Amino acid sequence: MPDEYQVPDMVSNMPHEYPVPDMVSNRPGEYSVPDMISNKPGGWAFVDMIQIGQMSIRSTVTQVIINVLPVNDHAPVFVSPVKPVVLDIAETTQPGTVVVTVKAEDLDGDPIQYSIQPGGDADLYFSIDSNTGEIILVAPVNLDTKDTSSPLTPLSIILLVEAKDNLVHTTLLDVTVNFLFVNEFPPVFDPTSTAVVFENATVGQRIATVTATDNDSGPDGDVAYSLLESDVPPDMFFIHPDTGTISLACSGCLDFDIRNFYTLVIKAEDGRGEKKTRCFLMQIKLHLLILFLPQ
Repeated sequence: MPDEYQVPDMVSNMPHEYPVPDMVSNRPGEYSVPDMISNKPGGWAFVDMIQIGQMSIRSTVTQVIINVLPVNDHAPVFVSPVKPVVLDIAETTQPGTVVVTVKAEDLDGDPIQYSIQPGGDADLYFSIDSNTGEIILVAPVNLDTKDTSSPLTPLSIILLVEAKDNLVHTTLLDVTVNFLFVNEFPPVFDPTSTAVVFENATVGQRIATVTATDNDSGPDGDVAYSLLESDVPPDMFFIHPDTGTISLACSGCLDFDIRNFYTLVIKAEDGRGEKKTRCFLMQIKLHLLILFLPQ
C-alpha cells in the first residue's frame, strides 16, 4: 500500500487486536466491522483514523470507539442427566424429596431458568427449583385403590422440563417418572374364629372359609393361605391357597369320643419380595352324630 494510504495501528483493550485496514472502506468517513469482531461478545476498541485518499496538505485524526455487543444466538442445551430420562420412584417416597436434578448450559453464557410446563398430573406432584433445576416431589403418592386417604396416583407421569435463557430461547426435556408398588400393608383376617363339622363328614366336605384382606394393590395385595404345623395331623384338613376354603382331607378320621375339637393355625401371606404374613387360629368343633334306633 502506498505511504499516503497507510493507517495508524489500532490501540485495543480487548484480548484480540483487529487491523484497521479491514475496518475502513474506500469512501471517506465510512468503516465497517468484520465478522471476526461481531462474533466476539463484549468489549470495545479504539480506532485512530485519518483521511483516506490523495495526500493533502491537511489531515484530520479522529478516534472512534466501537462497542461489541453480545448476541443471544444459542439455545440452552441439557447436559445432565443423560437422555432418555426415566426415573423409578417408590410409592412410599415422601413429599419434599429431590428425585433428580437437571442441568442445561448456554454457549452465550446467559443465566438459565427452569420450569415444568403445566398439564396432566405433572404440576400436581412435582415442582422444580427455577435456579438449580432440582425436581421435587410435592404430594404423597397413592397407588393402592383400597386406601382412600388420598387420590389415586397414575403409574407413570411425563414431565416437560423447560430451560430458558433470558426469556428468548427455550429447550424442552422429557422426564418420565414411574411409580413403583411397595408392599406396605399386611393381610388382616376377618374375625370368624370357629366352625362346626359332623363327625361322620367325608373327604372333601367343606367346613369353613377364612378371608384375609390386604390394602395393597397389584400383586402385593394378593393373599395366599396355608396351614402351619400344629397338634392337628397334617393329613386331616386342607385349605385352598387362593380361596381360603377349609375342607376335610380324610374319611372316617373324625371321632367325637376321641377328640371333639381341633385348632388350626392358618397363615395368610401377601405379595412378592418382602412378603408380609399374619397368622390366625380357627377352632373346628365336632358335632356328635346321634343315631336313633327303632323301638
